[in-house]
Amino acid sequence: MILVRLIFSQSMGNWVIYISQVKLGKKGVLWNECQWRNGELFQPDLNQLLLRYGIGIQHSQSIQSIMGYAFIHNRNSLPVGTINYFNEHRLFQQFIFLFKIQNLMFQNRFRLEERFMQNHPLQFRFRYFAYIMFPLISRDFGTKTFYFSSYNEIFILPFPFNFDRNRFYAAFGYYFNPNLRIEAGIMNQMTGLHTEQKQAQLAVFHNFKIHRDRVKN
Repeated sequence: MILVRLIFSQSMGNWVIYISQVKLGKKGVLWNECQWRNGELFQPDLNQLLLRYGIGIQHSQSIQSIMGYAFIHNRNSLPVGTINYFNEHRLFQQFIFLFKIQNLMFQNRFRLEERFMQNHPLQFRFRYFAYIMFPLISRDFGTKTFYFSSYNEIFILPFPFNFDRNRFYAAFGYYFNPNLRIEAGIMNQMTGLHTEQKQAQLAVFHNFKIHRDRVKN
């Protein structure tokens, strides 16, 4: 009961996320991401639409680098109660490193962003994302596996150096198969040092592989 009160003690929004990686041959990777973010949990009031696409290299099974572009459609609520919308264009470069200790899976992601916002100068932002997941019933990940996951992501403005925000997340997930899984959880976002909001999240991760068919003589 105390946990329920803690979760719902503040206003809560919801984020629906779809992320896919398309493998091209042995080394190529396409990153596809769509996020629909609402400011209120049970109301379809669009707060932000994010579309992120990238291309990169799968250096090994555990190391990946991606660079790409993101389009973000934002909503601002003004003090007088009116609403205005503005768009952001963003370039990004990211490096992902995976490793496993027994049945614990770890992911480290380093991302640099160049943000082009309306009526704002060019802004750089650095993000560090640390993610952990482990199976709940089976000994390892695979088909039809329930798991727990958690991450923390910190955002830093380097010029000038300043803290931007922090996101902490915990969720339960299910592997349908090695290329498709789904997660549902709660994320707490702290913007600056004084503003917090919780988000209910539903995320789908779907991977594909594209390769040329072998020609039969």
